[in-house]
Amino acid sequence: MKQNKGCFYTGYVGNKRSENPLLEPYLNLNGINKIIEPFCGSSAFSRWIYENYEGQYEYYSNDIDAGLIAWLKDIKQDGCKKYFDYSNEQLKGLTREKHKQNIQKFKDDPLNTFNYFYYNKIYNYRRGLYPERLIDKEQDYTKYLNIDKFYKVCNLSCVDYLNYMEQYKNDEGALVYLDPPYFATCNTFYGGVESLDKDMNVIDNTYMFVYFVNYLRTAKCKVILVINYNSLLVELYKPFIKLVYNKTYSFSHSSFKNKEQHNRKRKTQHMIVTNINQ
Repeated sequence: MKQNKGCFYTGYVGNKRSENPLLEPYLNLNGINKIIEPFCGSSAFSRWIYENYEGQYEYYSNDIDAGLIAWLKDIKQDGCKKYFDYSNEQLKGLTREKHKQNIQKFKDDPLNTFNYFYYNKIYNYRRGLYPERLIDKEQDYTKYLNIDKFYKVCNLSCVDYLNYMEQYKNDEGALVYLDPPYFATCNTFYGGVESLDKDMNVIDNTYMFVYFVNYLRTAKCKVILVINYNSLLVELYKPFIKLVYNKTYSFSHSSFKNKEQHNRKRKTQHMIVTNINQ
């Protein structure tokens, strides 16, 4: 089974890097020239294709996290070294007060790419805690150079998924990989099942799951969707479900008082859904 050769620059919640080999039996790249990720996050699927499959593919990664895309666009231009230089400088003799100041900088200006990197690389190392284990430790940027190479050739954008996906719907050379916010779970940017616009109108965020099934039915492009398992989604995607598999989330956190809490795990099931016929 093929694996990603490198992890992402920072920790990333929901990263599917280790699950990509499960897709291999259902993957067909014949006639494909574009790899599309409308909800890219760490672009784990596209990077997996880039690292393991020969072929002249174009890569398109989109996300509505403006901070993420601004930072990745800068990496596309200059590489990651300057960000690791910055974090290493911040870690020299780091104090709790300086750490708090750096976190506040991100909250005040989340689109500043250096603030974004510190928040996601250092703060999220042990979210909410002072990162004592990292103080004065040099972090090596060289193991991420292969990811730099990927983003050099990746086309990045920050637009709504609907407009983005419609561009490729009838493109037979496109493979669209969907790793959307999960149904009935904590969806930071899409606001969960419902959210409110500026005029206090309720937005039904479950629309995307109906849109996906219609897309699977009518699109000329190839589509792979990875989504959480529940009865409603099974009924919705039944003709396209290829695999149901187990997934365990760890919630280890040193602030928990007893061992049972410290090592607690949440066991779930996910589905691979696709219109690809082998």
